[in-house]
Amino acid sequence: MSLTSNPFYVLGATPHDDRRRIIALANDKRLELDSDEAAVREAQSILITPRKRLAAEIAWLPGMEAEEIRRVLAVMNGKRLHAGLKMDRMSALARANLLADGLVRAGSAPVSSHELAERIVELASPHERIRPDKVTTAVNEARLAAGVPMASPQDVAESLRNRRGHYSDAIEQCLDGMAIGPMVMVMTSVVNLATQGGTRHAPALIDNLIDSYYERKVREKMTASRKEIATLVAQVRRNVGSGTPARVPNVVAHSVEQLEIWVRRWDVWAQPIQVSLASRGMSHSPSDEIMHEVRNLAVELFNKHGLLEAAQGLTKTLREVFAEMEPITEVLDKDMSALDGIAEEWEAAQAQLLESEATNTVKRRVQQPEQGCALGVVGVLVTVLGSVTAESALLLIGMAILITWYIKNPPNS
Repeated sequence: MSLTSNPFYVLGATPHDDRRRIIALANDKRLELDSDEAAVREAQSILITPRKRLAAEIAWLPGMEAEEIRRVLAVMNGKRLHAGLKMDRMSALARANLLADGLVRAGSAPVSSHELAERIVELASPHERIRPDKVTTAVNEARLAAGVPMASPQDVAESLRNRRGHYSDAIEQCLDGMAIGPMVMVMTSVVNLATQGGTRHAPALIDNLIDSYYERKVREKMTASRKEIATLVAQVRRNVGSGTPARVPNVVAHSVEQLEIWVRRWDVWAQPIQVSLASRGMSHSPSDEIMHEVRNLAVELFNKHGLLEAAQGLTKTLREVFAEMEPITEVLDKDMSALDGIAEEWEAAQAQLLESEATNTVKRRVQQPEQGCALGVVGVLVTVLGSVTAESALLLIGMAILITWYIKNPPNS
């Protein structure tokens, strides 16, 4: 039951109005040109019947005075969600009802993903603070003024349990009106805001939303991503074992690149679940499996085939994708450190080898001067030093002439 479909809203009544006042308001409504006779009759019946009335009281604005309620109705009739209302002064139940009503209407309003996420988290806060004893007191205070029999604490607690389901329905109704991409963006923001990035427990409303709604909505996307990742892992293994050794790195690179793309896609769908579970001290088993499958491939590419660059790329992607899964990141950090160390050693070894080859080339040319001349020495120097300017070339030629002369006319020992 939304605020605008509530019998109190339909008749313009308050919880303090007695039976006579409710009947009079219903008669006045029947005289209006655009009146819905069936809705008016149903609203009157609910409010003058104590057993039926409780659900309407719980779904309304308990604890608020008549003047405050009129201000709320004025804002709602002005099509603003809850602008200008001092919600911090409302009871937790009244605030939750007003926020839920705003969420339903926000589904057709131009609201950003981040703003919508903030409203969902805002609803979850009063939802946590609703206390049956305080609600029972508020309801019975209004009933006393209206001359209606008191509600029992048991009946109030049961009605509140039913009402909590309405808040989940309001959020889901809002999200169902969105394409899956924007919906995922909203839910990612919701979980990050509610858990502060997975570092604290989220309100129960958010956890239930992830477990019962979000997982169901993205299940098909996650299944497709999981299947594609498994296919690409197998493809990389086939590629690395076929073809000539010279072509293997290039062939594998394309498959590894595609694998990295699909791992990132998986993370888009899975991240709200990962963060939610992390805030509860749990891990997401499907994500764990994917991480270990791709990590094993990275280790295999390096240990068995010496494909350092491919192994580094996969490990870096895993580290970025599973950053919020702490036990996993510790393993990946060690992998990255080891691979980076090996890469540095390889670069140093290659530089040393190139330097050694250049030195040997010079020695061979110097020891065989009869096969060359000054210009031959210049060629060696250019080979070692790389490209040179015109001015540098003249200097090198002069040096080469001196070196050649020195070789042919060694000093007396």
